[in-house]
Formats: sequence, C-alpha cells, structure tokens
Amino acid sequence: MVEVSGRFPLFEQEPIRVGDGLVPCRKQGPRYIRATQLKRGAEGGSQAAVRIARRHGDGMRSRRKPQGSGMLRRVRVLGAIALGGAVLASVGSARADTCPAKFNLPAGTVCDFNGEICRGSSEQIDGHTFCLMLGRLGQGEALEMDDIFNNDPAQNNANSVADANVFKTTTSCNLNSLPCNDPPLPPLGGATYIDWNDLRFDASLRPAGLVNTTALNLLATGRPIGSVEDHRIVDYTANEDYSIFSSGASCVTEGSSVPKEDFTQSYLGNNDQFLYFAQERRTNSGNSVYYWMLTQAPPNIVVNGNCGANTRGELQFTLTTGDLQVIANFPSSSDPATGKVFLRRYSGPTVTLPADDGVFAAGWAVVPSAVKNFALTITNSRTPDADDKIPAWGGFDSQGKAFAQSGSAIYDTGSMAEWAIDLTGLFPEQGICGQRLFLTGVSRSATGQVGDPTEPADLKDLVGPKLYSFGSVESSASLTPLCNPQISTDYKFDFEASATDVSGGTIPTSDLSCTWTCTSDACADPTLAYDDASHCTGRGTIARASGAANAGPCDVSCSVEVSQGSSQCSDDAEADDDVLAPILVSIAANPDSQSCSNESGIGDGITYASTVSGGDLDYSYAWNVNGPSAACGDAASCTVDFNDADYCATTTLDVTVDDGSICPAKKSESEQVTKVTSISATNN
Repeated sequence: MVEVSGRFPLFEQEPIRVGDGLVPCRKQGPRYIRATQLKRGAEGGSQAAVRIARRHGDGMRSRRKPQGSGMLRRVRVLGAIALGGAVLASVGSARADTCPAKFNLPAGTVCDFNGEICRGSSEQIDGHTFCLMLGRLGQGEALEMDDIFNNDPAQNNANSVADANVFKTTTSCNLNSLPCNDPPLPPLGGATYIDWNDLRFDASLRPAGLVNTTALNLLATGRPIGSVEDHRIVDYTANEDYSIFSSGASCVTEGSSVPKEDFTQSYLGNNDQFLYFAQERRTNSGNSVYYWMLTQAPPNIVVNGNCGANTRGELQFTLTTGDLQVIANFPSSSDPATGKVFLRRYSGPTVTLPADDGVFAAGWAVVPSAVKNFALTITNSRTPDADDKIPAWGGFDSQGKAFAQSGSAIYDTGSMAEWAIDLTGLFPEQGICGQRLFLTGVSRSATGQVGDPTEPADLKDLVGPKLYSFGSVESSASLTPLCNPQISTDYKFDFEASATDVSGGTIPTSDLSCTWTCTSDACADPTLAYDDASHCTGRGTIARASGAANAGPCDVSCSVEVSQGSSQCSDDAEADDDVLAPILVSIAANPDSQSCSNESGIGDGITYASTVSGGDLDYSYAWNVNGPSAACGDAASCTVDFNDADYCATTTLDVTVDDGSICPAKKSESEQVTKVTSISATNN
C-alpha cells in the first residue's frame, strides 16, 4: 500500500491510497478506472512520455475526456501511477487566478490563469479562469484566404506564394493580372465572403468586434497587456512579455521574446466548414515556427520541482486522441516560399506531458489536405503596397508598442500569414456544433525545413491557454394557456421557443428556425399557427367538442427543435401544461311553472340548475337573486320561492361561476320568475 498526500495541480486533495488495483476519480462520484490500464497507457505512450516520467519521478498523470456536445467533462486520475515497476507520486500545487498586481488593472478586470485579460466571456474550469473565445462568424459568412493557387509554395520561388492581406478590395495584383486580393477561397457555396478587417468594432453591425490596439490595456511603455476577444488574442510583447518559456524548457516566466518568435496579434474565426487563422509576429528577423495546440483537456501550469523559484510553474498538456495541432512555418524575408502550414491530429494514450514534450510527442500525425489556401504578406515585390496595409484597429511596431493604422503602416514580408483548416472529418462523432477546445500557442526557432513538421527546438513564446468555442445553442420552450373568452371559447395557448449562444446571449429570432410537435392525450391534437417565418412563436388551438359535458383540461405536450441558421447548430426543448377552455354557464328552471287549484298552496318554488363547462372543473357558485330572499349559497342550483302573502311578484336571478384558475369568472344569463294571482269566476 502506498499513501500519497499533499497539494495537487488545480486543487487540494485528501490522501489517496493506491495498491488494490483501483484509483478513485473523485470528480464524478464512485467512478473508477483500473491502475493497470494507466500502466499500459503510459508504457504504450511516446518515448518522450516515458523519459519525462523517469525524469519527473514524482510527476502526476491525469486522464480527462470530453463528454457530450460541447460539454467538457474532466475525470482526473489522482494518486500514484505504476510505470516500469516504479510508483510515481503526485507533487504540485495550484495557482490563484488574479490579474498580476504589477499591471495595476482596474477593479473588476477578469484575467485568466496566465495573466491575460478576458475582454469578453470567461469560464471557471477546474478552479481556473479561461477566457472564452466565441469564434463563430456571422450567418452565412466566410473569411477569404488570399491564396489563388491552393498549392504549397515552392522553395526559392517567391511567385509561388500568394500575397496575403486583410481587406476586401477589387484591386488586381501583377501576378498574371488575376484578382488575387478578393478570391472566394476556400470555396463555400452560398457564403458571403469577408476579410479580417471586417471583424473590426462597429456599434451596430459588430458590437463585439475588434477594438483599436491603442484602446487596449497598455503598459506605460505602450506595449500591450495580454488580452482576449472573440476573434483575437493580443499577446505581451518584447522585453515586457509576461508569458515566455525559460531556458528552452516548459517553465513559464516573464522576460524578453526574440522578435521573430514573438506573438503579437492572432486571429481566429470559423463556420461549419472551416477554421480560419491569421497570425502576426513582431518582425521578420528570420524563420520561426508557431504551434497552435487545440486540446480537449485544459492545459495546466503546475508548480513543481522542475522549474525554478523565478517561474510560475511548468506548462503541461494532457493529450487525448482527437486533439489537433496546427504548425505554421514562418519564412525569412529572403525566401518567402519556405512558409508552410501543417495540421496534425493526435492518436494514442491519454497522457500528461510538459509542454516541450507534448508538442513533439509521438502520436501526432499529419492530416493530409486539411490546410487550405495558405497566404503570406509579400512586401514591395508586388503592387500595390496598400495590399499590405495593417488592419483598421492598428498594430504593433518592431519594439512591440501599439500604434494606430496609418497610410504608411504596412506588414513586413512574412510577418503575417493566413490559412484555413478544413473541419471535414475532424469531429466525426458529434460534428462541429457544440465543440469547444482549449487553444494554446507556442513558438520556437527554426532551421527552415519546410517539409518536416517534427523538427524539434526549444520553445520560446506562449499564448494562452484559452477556451475556443466553435458555436453552440441552448434552447428553451414555453407554453402559455390563454383561457380568454374574448379570443375564443376553444382551447387556446401561446407557444414560444428561444435560444442562447455559448456565452448566454440571446440569439435573434431572425437567425432561428423552429420545428414543433404538439400532442394531447385527453383531447384532440392541437393545430398550430405561427407568427412569422421562423415558426418559433405562435398559437395553438384545440376545438371545443360539441356537447362536451364538462370540457375539462386538455393536457398538451410540445417538443421543438431549434436551429440556428448561421451555425447550423440545433437543440431540442420541451414544454407542457394543462390548457383550459373558457368557462361557459347557463341556468334553466325545473319546473318552469307552477299553479294551484285549491287552498293547498302553490308549491315549493322554482329551482334553477346550472350547466357549466370549461375551466379546471373545480367550480364555486355565487347566485344573485333580486327579489325574495333565497339562501342558495355555493351550490350548483338555486330555488326561488315567494311568500304566500305576495300575490303578485317578480324576481330575476343569475349565477357567477369561478374556478380560481387563469380562466375569468363567467356570469350566466339572467332569468326571471313571475308570480301572478288570478281570480276567475263563473257566470252560469
């Protein structure tokens, strides 16, 4: 028996016992996986995993997997893990998620666990804050990638590289006079093509659009404090970078980034077919490589013995089959054709590794033909230079300082690249809707081996991790009984469906379509009438059956599929209620006349009985008798009688019926009772 205790990554744990073949997973109640499975998984992993396990004799392994559409479910394996006959104990401690005090940010500013500002939504996962990027483009939109060839560049042939830009224009460049500034690529039928500059802030069109770099939170030197929007990550820069790797290891610290390896602005967006990237680096002082890790499990920065006291801890990736890795090779200015992008997908055992080993782990394999329309800024080799203008929100200079857009500000060759990732087949089980992945960017130096995505080198700069959402909807439905006789005496109800996006924002009805099914067990199925083309709101009717004795409640159950047009995401919702018909009431006399022929008296009076239907059948009665007193009370009938001394008299009566429900009380018609004393005589 081995007992392990102490502080563990992300949260403190109670002592954990290992030795009976079971390792408890405390996040989901009494669920277990076998320690023998962990042993096989670790031994079946990469050599890097085994090497790290031996080097980190006390390193924790964790297992996390996604469940459901867009819902991330973490099942953490805690405690010791057997590997090669050794027992590895867990060591490490969690970090607090607060904005770094040194930046003196306003109260209420939300920072993620790597110290970057969440300018939009954020989520708490495993006790840490992650900035949430809602990357889905608008309805029917696609981003144009400026590669008119859709071929990989040929080394030493600058003309084989498409010239990237961020603007929609109609200008032709001098490459065979083709309109290479506005290609509808990659092709997406029926799409409205925009370019990156169209994602700028607009109060009416894009209220969540990208703001000017000079309006971001900046240090006194004009360099940015890292911040995150739905379509952009702005990183710390130059020698005030808060998140870099120290000494080539996986330890996160602050310091200075080499210009060619320094993230500045990175852009993302997606529709159902493509994930679009554009990325800027501070300068082109040589070739470099950038890795974008899209993992199902959240990365973690762990305080352990592998990093010195001057670091914030070791960045670790938990790799799971299906994780994605985008590798962007940025070229030197002398040969732009050495730029290239790869997409790799992980397949193998779930394993937690330091970042440098996770990036280069065995199990990554290139996905052929997934990268579409790679393009790169090419300055002064093609006209016009306006093609290389920075976007409307501005940029960062060679010193990493923010500046506004101006007519003379253009991209250097190879300082910005764009490409698309074909999402076909990448999420075979659930499709793109509801997918959320943790996004982390790291950079390294390069030797220019374009055809080799596995060339190892020390990690340099760090962006993230963030939580990227491809889009999802959550629907709700309501059913509101009416019971309004001014509308109809039939059964009537209003129905409504709505949906929110992943941030909780209400999706406009104009972007929704709804398909309803409503039934009733006790009554006929309702007929539905819709308010508009979305079919998300309307009114249902059940005809009141002729001659129904009581016309009591009709149980109505509705289900609706709510689909968002722009995302093609859908979600189901249900609603049910008892629908009531308005109360109807009438009264009738029994008998309707009385007479006497001798002194025995006229009888016991006239009894009026009520006939009631509708409502919830739990009626109360209030009789109104105008004339002789009649103590009818809360009864379904009322008897009207006259004093014997009243030889001629008239009275009226009615009844009001209520059921205490949403149905309004109903008053019956007014009836009249008349007593006439007549005298007749004979004249024989």
